[in-house]
Amino acid sequence: MTMGWFIGADCGGTNLRLGLVEETGRLLATCKTPSRKGSTPFSQRILDAVAELCRGAGLGLDDLSGLGFGLPGVVDPLSGVVHRSPHFPEWRHFDLAAELREHLAAPVVVANDANCILVGEVWQGRGRGSRDACLFTMGSGIGGALLLDGRLYTGAAGLAGEFGHMTVEVQGLPCACGNRGCLEMYCSNSGIVRMVAEFLEAGYPVGPYTSTQDLGPDFDALDLWQAAEQGDAMAQKIFDTVGTYLGIGIANLVQITNPSLVLVGGGVSAAWPFFEDTMREEIERRVYSEEQRGVTIAPCSLGDDAGVLGAARLAAEHGERLGRSRESSPE
Repeated sequence: MTMGWFIGADCGGTNLRLGLVEETGRLLATCKTPSRKGSTPFSQRILDAVAELCRGAGLGLDDLSGLGFGLPGVVDPLSGVVHRSPHFPEWRHFDLAAELREHLAAPVVVANDANCILVGEVWQGRGRGSRDACLFTMGSGIGGALLLDGRLYTGAAGLAGEFGHMTVEVQGLPCACGNRGCLEMYCSNSGIVRMVAEFLEAGYPVGPYTSTQDLGPDFDALDLWQAAEQGDAMAQKIFDTVGTYLGIGIANLVQITNPSLVLVGGGVSAAWPFFEDTMREEIERRVYSEEQRGVTIAPCSLGDDAGVLGAARLAAEHGERLGRSRESSPE
């Protein structure tokens, strides 16, 4: 039996990370390239990176069985059209899948990055074997994904999983989406930075920071994590707020979907020890059914590999569907 090899790609705001993945789920090699690099067309950077991975493994492009590509934004899960993406504002209804197919013989699938992360974790990570699972990603914003009865649930317009814009505070802070009190305003990196600034402006030092001028342009949630590790009470208070609102969001999803597993990923999740307790207390308080309160809630286990593996797995599943479709088509 011939081994299938797949490329999984995870596109962030700064870097594009690709991996060569066996059909068994073994990650053979990875490489990284800037998401934006001078005048080189985006598709050409992808193809160059794919060729590099193949050469390193002694493979040619024709040996690939599929390419999966994950990125944040609104993606049509069937066509691979990117309707909009925060990292590529010029992409409006851009058929990225079609552009990549022009250069590759293998099938191409494009998906939302959170969907790729959840698929990767369920395939090879902490969620292995789960059939009903939710994912919250805590980064610059809040993303999410749903697996129901063993299948990704993307909704009528491919927008299922926009957990960051569920309301958790009715008269809460205004969000860029036009709503108020969105989860993203309290649990994302930008929301955490805002809370730190508010404490400082009110005259409360946070860790070594005494004014907003101390923060600098690169200050983020991981700096607050370091302050919490050193025992700073204000830093812990902010993470308690994060845990409270995240707990409300998770409780909502648990009562709607009744999953066996909720995973939490993204850069902010590195501070898990500092918001876990308040998060769990809030979930316990708000989920009414004892059976639902038995849901497993845990951080993701695969790190940066999750999106790459999940994208590769989606490519493999896409190829399998194409194969079945051809077999069932009349001659």
